[in-house]
Amino acid sequence: MRFTKSGAANGLYLIYDFYPPDDLGNRDERIDTDCWGCLPDDPDSQQFSMARFADTITELRPGRSFQLMEVVDHLVELVVQTSDGAIIRVTVAE
Repeated sequence: MRFTKSGAANGLYLIYDFYPPDDLGNRDERIDTDCWGCLPDDPDSQQFSMARFADTITELRPGRSFQLMEVVDHLVELVVQTSDGAIIRVTVAE
């Protein structure tokens, strides 16, 4: 979920994981193929590293089909707050 400066919800996003865990839970190997960032089982899926798929959580209901909006097709840098309140930047090096 994305938040405004005042803390209000501002959209729900899908973020592609370039370092998915292997069978042992390690995240060492980066996905570096042409088919990254596509929705599973959707041959017409638009490639993305991050995309908004809903405006509010109330839009999440069974049977609803989603449209990807605000599609980012390149690597992004994220800023997250950890459970202990620390703010960290999460980057993916090319």
